Amino acid sequence: MKLMHLLAGIVVAGGAIAGGVKGYVHYQVKSDIDGLIAAAGPLADISYVDLDTELSGSLTLHGLRILPREFPDHVQIDALTVSGPGMDFLLHGFGGSRERGELPAQASIEMRGWHVRADSALVQALRKSTATLAGLLNIESDSCSLGQVFGARDFTAIGYDELLVDAGMGYRFADTFPGIELNWDFRAGGERGSFGMTLVDVSRSIHAMPPKIPRLRDLRMTYRLDPDFTRKLVDHCAAQRGVDAETYIAQLAAEPDALYQVYMGFVPGPGLRQAFQDMLRHPGELVMTATPVDPLDLTTLGLYQPAQLPDLLGLTVSVNGRSVDDLSLSFVDLGEHLDAQMRDAIGRDSFWSDLGIRPPASSTTRPATTARTPAEPPRYRSVGSAQLGEHVGRPVRIVASGGRKRNGVLKSVERGVATVEERRYGGTLTSTIALREITQAEAYH
Repeated sequence: MKLMHLLAGIVVAGGAIAGGVKGYVHYQVKSDIDGLIAAAGPLADISYVDLDTELSGSLTLHGLRILPREFPDHVQIDALTVSGPGMDFLLHGFGGSRERGELPAQASIEMRGWHVRADSALVQALRKSTATLAGLLNIESDSCSLGQVFGARDFTAIGYDELLVDAGMGYRFADTFPGIELNWDFRAGGERGSFGMTLVDVSRSIHAMPPKIPRLRDLRMTYRLDPDFTRKLVDHCAAQRGVDAETYIAQLAAEPDALYQVYMGFVPGPGLRQAFQDMLRHPGELVMTATPVDPLDLTTLGLYQPAQLPDLLGLTVSVNGRSVDDLSLSFVDLGEHLDAQMRDAIGRDSFWSDLGIRPPASSTTRPATTARTPAEPPRYRSVGSAQLGEHVGRPVRIVASGGRKRNGVLKSVERGVATVEERRYGGTLTSTIALREITQAEAYH
């Protein structure tokens, strides 16, 4: 019986200590947040209803309300959560990184229930900025051009009085290699998406010198359109243009290359434009992945022709589970669309120095450059099965009888059998295939 009393006493004491620690941490965090809110007073009136803290390293502000002094709209967020790797992060945040000499192993911020009026000044400003950009570039567009699909939409016109936005972003340093995983997600109106990438040669150390250039290991993106939202959007814009829905979708696919460059950052080829139309006709899920054969220095992309980028990046795209085979794309020089006065202004160094940034090469006076497009950059080339042994250690794409495919690194060719290591679901899978069964083979070199 005495033993039971002793154990009970230990449990009670442990609970009291844990409760005291949590109370202390909660008090410290609340004091820090209230201090930040007070310091931001000249810029905005900020308040919240409640604060939750977890010793695992997260804090959540409930009922956050921000009233900017010089902006006509207020910001109302149901919950804002900041997370890190433990109690030290709660108490010191990123400030503790200076003492440790390294960044936290992981951190994230999550916003749930951001209430945005569809006619708010923020939405109106975004819509106006896209229209202004098209005007500066002398590109003919209307309120139902690509900006309606890829930019700030006229939500009020399609029946939305308020948008409820959820969003989050974060990072995590990898355990098994020097790299970092980045992720981002959002949901707003009738669309949602997630984006993530893994970069190698990224160190937690804040004193690592010289810093290495991060290289892309993989990238993944998922985007979903709600059918009801998409139907309202397409029907509204079709009515605005006086055409039926199918004609409007076809018109979007045929918009000028410059508009695609503005809103998407590149000009999609026929396959991607068809995929875009398919998404509007049958709203669902678009999935894009990029898995370069070797981690890729993204600063070298300018050395390649647009036609080489899909293979270089190991790009795959699917719409509603169906693969998009034609991934061709291109780029256009938006500077050619500027009028003479604007080109002259951008060409002056003072235009850029006033903005505090380095001037780019103008379209009229381009400085000499030492960077040249390689005459024969690495790519997949057909090889006979008898020559596969010459490419051990290189990425290969093999098709065998019955349509079987092997895409990975060729590990060996022995006794008439090829061994291929493929990356699958975050790990690797090693498989073999007889040379006599191979109908097509390509090696990356």
